[in-house]
Amino acid sequence: MVRRGFTLIEIMIVVAIIALLMTLTISVVGRVGHASKVRTCKAMMKDLERAAHSYKSVFGSYPRDYLENFSYLSSDSGSQEEQIRYK
Repeated sequence: MVRRGFTLIEIMIVVAIIALLMTLTISVVGRVGHASKVRTCKAMMKDLERAAHSYKSVFGSYPRDYLENFSYLSSDSGSQEEQIRYK
């Protein structure tokens, strides 16, 4: 007797293996995306540092900090969620 097709157990095992591989792939892609964001942030911070040093070499002092005048940074303004978002 020649067997044709797959049994239900064989199909379920293949589906489980595919699901496991997809889970692993998605988690790796998520970590790569996070690492990319961290790298971009570090590069931007380095650019800001270079800009501040360039400003100091031209004007003799670092740029003034204007953030102290922004009302949303004070502790009594806005909801806690808004304060966290802007800090």
